[in-house]
Parts: sequence; C-alpha cells; structure tokens
Amino acid sequence: MASVDRSRSTEIDVVAALAGRAFESTEEALDAVFAAMRDLLGMRSLFLSRIDQEHQTLRVIAAANAPGGCDVEVGTQAPLGDTY
Repeated sequence: MASVDRSRSTEIDVVAALAGRAFESTEEALDAVFAAMRDLLGMRSLFLSRIDQEHQTLRVIAAANAPGGCDVEVGTQAPLGDTY
C-alpha cells in the first residue's frame, strides 16, 4: 500500500479502502494494515497478538518494525499481568 496522504484522506477513508480491497493472502492483508497504521499513527512498531485465557499469556503472531522501532518479534510471549 502506498503512503497515506493525510491532507487528502481521513482515517475512515483508509479503513474503507482496505475493507474494499481483495488480498491474495493473510500476510499481504496484514502488511497493508500495518503500513496504513504506521502512516496514520506514526508508529514504528506494530504487532498482532493472541491471548490465551487458559494460560493467561499474550503471544505475538505478526509484527512489523520500521527502523527505530521496538523490534517486536513474532513468537514473543508475556504474562497478561505484565501487559496493558
């Protein structure tokens, strides 16, 4: 996905464009969502996590890091009590 021109697009326009787009894979869709979030929010690290209620843990299942980010790694786990 190309960079978002904030002067011409609102956040809802970006979300609508993503929702109306067909992706060939989950990875391609995540890359597009992460790129949009990075552009809209100015974030350098983004991740998607799964919460395991039984074990009370959070596990990173997808991540995107730009230079200067936190270098979040897929597979990272943390006790829910240590997250926010």
